[in-house]
Amino acid sequence: MQEVFLTIWTAVDQEESRFSCKAEMECSSLSAVLRYTQENAQITIYVGENETRIERDGDYSMRLPLRENCRTQGMLSIGGNEGLLDVSTKRVAYSLTKDSLLLQLEYTLHFGNEAQEMRLRIKATAFKQ
Repeated sequence: MQEVFLTIWTAVDQEESRFSCKAEMECSSLSAVLRYTQENAQITIYVGENETRIERDGDYSMRLPLRENCRTQGMLSIGGNEGLLDVSTKRVAYSLTKDSLLLQLEYTLHFGNEAQEMRLRIKATAFKQ
């Protein structure tokens, strides 16, 4: 794992925000693992050719398998109550080098009859030595 500078631009139902921090990343030719801490939670993002996964452990836990143009089933756990969560992924695109990752995700979280549109742009770049 190498130390990287991470910036995440998020749009939730058209409301945009930005977050930056130090993170850890491990890259191979076609995949990457990115780990960081945000608001008392550990987040790990696995990026691969066939699937990207977002895993969060903390005050609430979440597992989101994201496959472009597919509807998958994730998991959400709050206060010990665990439930399934449908996820429709529109876009998974990434560019990867040994020192950087650029990832774009567009997906919809389905909560019964409610839906939440998500767009993430994630940029991780290794610190210069």
